[in-house]
Amino acid sequence: MNEIFCRYLNKDCVIYISNSASNVIECNVTGVSDNWLTVKTKDGDEIINIDYIIRIKEHPVNKKGKKKSIIY
Repeated sequence: MNEIFCRYLNKDCVIYISNSASNVIECNVTGVSDNWLTVKTKDGDEIINIDYIIRIKEHPVNKKGKKKSIIY
């Protein structure tokens, strides 16, 4: 399972998780190991258990390379 998440290393991503106060996290994935995903958010570093991730995708960008706004 960790190999799937390795392709998102050092990319800006949007992660949808379950069983949390906030269901969506905008972050940069910095590491994957032993069923844990290490991410850097605007508030600091966080560690997420991979079992709680429902969906992950790269942050969408427009034609000019700027991040698009995401409506949750």
